[in-house]
Amino acid sequence: VQELLELAKKYQVQDFQFVDEAIRPDCFAEMVEEMDKHPEFRTIQWFYYSRVSRAYTEELLRKAKRNGCSMVMFGVETLNQRLLKHIKKGINAETSKYCLRLFHECGIKTHAWLMCNLPSETLEEAKEDMEQVRELDDVIDMFCVGPFCLYKNTDMYSNPGKYGIVSVNDKDPLRFQSQN
Repeated sequence: VQELLELAKKYQVQDFQFVDEAIRPDCFAEMVEEMDKHPEFRTIQWFYYSRVSRAYTEELLRKAKRNGCSMVMFGVETLNQRLLKHIKKGINAETSKYCLRLFHECGIKTHAWLMCNLPSETLEEAKEDMEQVRELDDVIDMFCVGPFCLYKNTDMYSNPGKYGIVSVNDKDPLRFQSQN
């Protein structure tokens, strides 16, 4: 927090992006508590990436908003619980919806990263996923849908059959065929 204040003063910047795969909610809470001790944060804007979690509370998010948090970006991937379990994301769809609603209600913009063409995903599931996104349009400020990529050195690549992947193009991680 002190370094951010020094950078803001030295370079006369008021906007920061925390580039981290996902700041854990406990670290976020500590950071916000420290920011709250410095009134200068009322003039600084920042956003960050986070994993969805039930650990977020309205009190914490209102304090974060007061201290400059303007947006959060979540790796939602899909709102389909079967697919979340299948790809071993480690989250559930209801927690994603909870976070999107809570952050939005606290005045923090929400950005959802979504994926299409997940292993074993059916066309019907893809359509249902987009319908759920439409139903949440009042709490999702921005979203981006990108294709799933099958990368080497992952469990899915090493054990494709376990994920319903029937063939893989070794030269292009976007090209694979799954059971659906």
